Amino acid sequence: SESGKKIAWVRTDYLNYCDVMIAKFNEETLSISESKSVKTCNTPYFGRTPQWKSESELLVSLPLGPHSPSGIMLIDLKSNSTTILTSPDRSSKVVSERGDFNLFYNPRSKLIGYLRQNPESNGSDLRVYDFHSKSDRLIKSFENIIFTAAWLDKDSLVLRLDRDFLKVDLDGTIS
Repeated sequence: SESGKKIAWVRTDYLNYCDVMIAKFNEETLSISESKSVKTCNTPYFGRTPQWKSESELLVSLPLGPHSPSGIMLIDLKSNSTTILTSPDRSSKVVSERGDFNLFYNPRSKLIGYLRQNPESNGSDLRVYDFHSKSDRLIKSFENIIFTAAWLDKDSLVLRLDRDFLKVDLDGTIS
């Protein structure tokens, strides 16, 4: 978490169970305590990339239902409520159930940068969810699957390609 006092992860065996977990984190001893599950995933394999939005809110990519792609959800740890923020088109023929994955929250800009599998090209779409406008938008489409993205600064993301990195600005410009 932003304070460094909490940690979040997805615990799964990729077959039978999947839980979004949180715990208190002791940075001096590098140990955790009071671990607990805050959300059970619908499909064991697809819970991933938990990110802290605040000390009491967690963002995570989770399946939207059985045999459905993942979307990004906000888990309010105080009320135990879950809000779906992004939702891929469930009616299209999705090649993989991956959907929205690899999310990174930027607390300065209040944006989530994330990847969505593109069912038409079997590639990846770099997208951004904006908490101010409560909307998400496509930044850039790629013919290949991109596996990771992270914020470089408040206006650009860096993508890991097969052999190198690529900087993409929020307007879609590649540099």
